[in-house]
Formats: sequence, structure tokens, C-alpha cells
Amino acid sequence: MKNKGFTLIELLAVIIILGILMLIAIPSVTNYINNSKKETFVDTVKELVKGATIKVNSGELENINNPDTTYYIPCSCVSTENGEAKSPYGKFNPAYIVVTYDGDNYNYYFTGKDIVGMGVPTITRLDLIEKETIVSNIESIDTTVGLDGKDKVVVYNNDCSAAGIPTTALSHTSGDDGPGGPSAAKKVKSNGLAANQLREIETGLYYIFIGGTINPPNNYVRFNNNEMWRIISISNNQLKIIRDSSIGRYTYNSSGAVEYENSEIKTSLNGWYLNGINADDKKMIDLNGVWNVGWSFVQDTPSVMYEKAKLLTWTGAVGIKASYEFLYATDAENCDSVPGNSYSSGCGTRDHDWLNQNTTYDSWTLTPHYYEYPGPRGVPHNISPSGYTSWGSGAYSSMQIYPSVYLKPEVKIASGTGTYGDPYILSYSE
Repeated sequence: MKNKGFTLIELLAVIIILGILMLIAIPSVTNYINNSKKETFVDTVKELVKGATIKVNSGELENINNPDTTYYIPCSCVSTENGEAKSPYGKFNPAYIVVTYDGDNYNYYFTGKDIVGMGVPTITRLDLIEKETIVSNIESIDTTVGLDGKDKVVVYNNDCSAAGIPTTALSHTSGDDGPGGPSAAKKVKSNGLAANQLREIETGLYYIFIGGTINPPNNYVRFNNNEMWRIISISNNQLKIIRDSSIGRYTYNSSGAVEYENSEIKTSLNGWYLNGINADDKKMIDLNGVWNVGWSFVQDTPSVMYEKAKLLTWTGAVGIKASYEFLYATDAENCDSVPGNSYSSGCGTRDHDWLNQNTTYDSWTLTPHYYEYPGPRGVPHNISPSGYTSWGSGAYSSMQIYPSVYLKPEVKIASGTGTYGDPYILSYSE
């Protein structure tokens, strides 16, 4: 008797049944994994609060004794039994244990996100934090809120050092005023909005300076031994600034790799270049700035490019401009629907876009470009001298580099109006 195999119909039936089972199983497995990660997130928060409690009760954290004050303790300065605490999705950036004192007892809360935007967006009491509290796509964390009428706010340094704590709590109405006046971000934002030179990218959260030679924005600032830099954006009560002149033409990566995190220019900018910045100015730099480095097409519109860029982040001190920042920086009308590779037709020209910084040479950006020909490949975006996003050259090419950094939220404006003749002068005290 001969052995019979499966018929075609029987094989198709098996495949269909397997496909149905997968459709049923995959969502269940995905939900199980997500719920497990959220539960781990909650457990991590409890460990962090436990570590903060030990510091507070031991007196290691000074000055937590004012019933009128809300205290923000960054999680980066709190140890747990397992060492540095991270969320199951990535490193916390930023995250705070929030503490109040009623004269007899301490009360503990938490707010924070990790590098992929998962976390607790509003200040939540510890016993109310559960897996349903953990949400995604958090853009920023507010460190200006005073709890239960405690309208004074103290934000500790990342290392919890007493030297960084004001002798008196910072009195807040909008949150970022303190010794030396309003923060640089608050003052620049106020001036920029009054002059109609800021584009609001995300309501109340993220702004980019717009303009060009016809209508130059007042975003000039002196930095690093009196060099001229310019303010790209305001977000998270931080200024992001960029050197107004290039430091030269450099190869992105001689190996051809296109991700900024793995590039030679990242290594150079965060090595010899960062080490060469004036010591006093270097103290102003957020060494853990979060940079959007997600892949996109050069023909994407500004908003599409921005949304894609946010899907992948790199944390570090020195970066370069992103393609979406260049596209958003124009003050020409009706450009939001124009593809990036067509911006030279009225949108990205030198007259309308101040981030088109060189009319002779191309300049690199953070943004990698994905394309298929004849198979999946990638090249970094660059800005053409004509004023559009391009991917015509490989990562091994040499192009202009303009270093960019995030400034710490505590930086102040000492003087200046932001014009070329009267640039902002920064001040900072630890």
C-alpha cells in the first residue's frame, strides 16, 4: 500500500487555520508583553521612591523641610538595589520623584518619561500609580507645578548635590522664574512670540524660529568664547542652539553607516570638539540632550519628517541640525505641504530660511534617508546650497558641519535682544 501525502487543498486548509490562529494569538501575546512591561515600570517607580525616601530620611538631601515647597528629585541621582534604574522601554529622561512636607510627614509622588516617551505625564501620588497610569508618546515633563498650594518649587541637580539647591525655594507662578530672573527659554519665547518669529510645532510645547535675510529672526546668541550661535528651537524649557558658522567639511562616516549615533562626526563632535568648548560655557550644555534621529524620505513634508524623526532618539551632548528643523525654519507662505526636496522653489531659499546656512557647500543633517534601489539602502540627508533636502551623496562624502547643543533649563539671559548687533548673552550659576 502506497503512502499518500497531503493534497493541495489540505495544505491550503492547514495554512489558513495556522493564519487564523496567529491572528488570534499575536494580539494576545503583544498585550501580555506590554502589560508586563508596564507592571515592571510601576515596580521600578516604587524602587526609585524607596531610594529617595532613604535619602530624605537620612538627611542626605538638604533643605527638604519647608511646608510651602514642592521638591523635584531627579531619578538619575537615586540608587536602587539593582543599581541605576531604567524603565523596561529605555533610560529615564527626564523623571522625578516629587516630595512635599506637611510639617510632620513626607508625601511622595512621581512624574517622568523614558527616552521613547513612556511614563507618567502628570504628577501622581505613589499609591495611585498602576499599569494603567503608564502612557505613551509623552513629549515633556513639567517641573513647575506646586502641589496642594505649595507654590514654591525646588528642582535638584541630576547628582542631587546640595550645591545646586537654592538657599531659598524658587517662587513660581509660571514655573521657571528664580534667582536671576526668568529662564532663557521663557524670555526668548516671550520675545519670539511677540515678534511673530516663532512657529508653534506642538501647542505650548515646541517652537522653532522662522525667517531669513528678508525677515531675520532675533535668535542670535554668544556662546563658546564669544562665537556667534543661533537659537533653533524652544522645548522642555530648553533652548537648542547651533553655531552660525561651519567648523569645516567632514565625512559623515567613511564606512558608509548613516545613523548619527554610529557616525564619525558624532564621535568627533562629542570628543575633541566638546572638550574644546570654553569651560564656563560647557557647564551650560545638557550633556543628555534628546535628539530625534528617525529615518525619513527627503521628499517628506515638514510634519511627516518630524513625526518620523521622533520614532528614534539619540541621547548626548552635541548634534547637528535635523532636516525637519530646516524645513520648519522658513517664513515663506504655504510651505507646510511642500516636499523637502522641492523647498528651493520659494520655501527653502536663502531669503526665507535662516537654517540654509551655506550657499556654496552642502551641509549634513541628523536625518537618515531610506530608499530602495536596487535594494534597501540609506544615506544621510543633506541641505543643498540651493535650499532643499537631498540624499545625492553617500556618508563618505565631505560636507559642512554646524555643531548644535541643548542648553540646561537653568540658563538665564544676562543681556541682549537677540539681534545680530545685540545678541543674547547667557548666564548660568550652579
